[in-house]
Amino acid sequence: MFKYAVRRMAELAGCLWSATDLPATISPLVVPHQANLRIIRAMQERLGVDDSKVMVNIDKYGNTTGGTIPLGLATR
Repeated sequence: MFKYAVRRMAELAGCLWSATDLPATISPLVVPHQANLRIIRAMQERLGVDDSKVMVNIDKYGNTTGGTIPLGLATR
């Protein structure tokens, strides 16, 4: 499950970035579901995204299920 989740999250993020017209110099903010820190960090490494651009709050709030994205954006 770990390998699948990392691979698919990275693929999806790549597809979304490819679909935008943003310049390559703009580094997007990644707000992943907060289910597993290892998966988040592995996906981040695969994408080559800096820590400052990946929202992580699982250590503070735990797995917030459906509230992950709104909570992450509100607390950013």
